[in-house]
Amino acid sequence: MRATAVARGAHTSAERTRATAAARIAAISAASTRATAAARAAAIGAGSTQAIAAARNAAGSADRTAPNICKTMTAPDPDLLLITGIPGTGKTSYGDRFASEFGFVHRDIEDPATAQELCTNPNFIEDLTVQNTIVTWGFDPQDAVSLNFIRQFRQAGFKLIWFDGNREAALREFEARAKSESSSMAEYYLRMHEFYQQLYRIEASRIIETLRPVVVDSFDSQGQFKSAADLLEEISQL
Repeated sequence: MRATAVARGAHTSAERTRATAAARIAAISAASTRATAAARAAAIGAGSTQAIAAARNAAGSADRTAPNICKTMTAPDPDLLLITGIPGTGKTSYGDRFASEFGFVHRDIEDPATAQELCTNPNFIEDLTVQNTIVTWGFDPQDAVSLNFIRQFRQAGFKLIWFDGNREAALREFEARAKSESSSMAEYYLRMHEFYQQLYRIEASRIIETLRPVVVDSFDSQGQFKSAADLLEEISQL
C-alpha cells in the first residue's frame, strides 16, 4: 500500500514537473514571439521612416528643381514704341519696315482714319499694348490735345522715341519728297513751309526739354538712312 502511494505521489510529482516545464517553455516561446514581432515592427518602422525621409528628400529636390509654371507660361512684355521727331527723318517709313521685317503692328496717327480712331475710341491706346506695336506721329507740339495723347501713350507703357540729329539730311529727304509729291510749285512751297513751321514749333515750345524723349538719329555718319535692323537694335539698347 505504501509502495503504491509512493508510486502515485512520484507519478503526480513528475506530471507537475512536466507541466511546469511545459509552461515555462510556452512562456519563453511567447516572449520570443513577442520579441520577434517587436523586432519586426521596429524594422518595419525603421524602413518606413527611411522611406518617408527619402520621399521628403525627393519632394524637396523636386521643389528646388521644378520650374515655376507661372513664370514659364507668362509671355514677355510687348515692345511698345511711339516714334515722333522732326520732319524728314523717316518716321512712317521706318514704322512700315519694322512691321514688315520684324512683325510689329504699325499705326500711323497722321493717317486720317487712324487719327479719327484715336479720338473716338477710348480703348484705342490700351488695345495696342497687347502686342509689339509701333505708333508714328509727327504731332504738333503746341497742341494741348496732342500732348495729352502723348502722355496717355507713355502711361500705357510706350517708349517715346524722338528722331532728330542730322537736320540737313532731314531737310534733303523732306524736300525730295515734296518735289515728287507736289503737283505745282505753289504746293511745293507750301509743303516746304510746313517743314520749317514744324521746326519752329519744336524750338519755340521746347518740347524736347519738356518730354525728355529718347533722341535717336535715324541717319548714319554719311547722311544716309540707317538700316531698319541697325536702328531697331540701337533703339532697343537705349
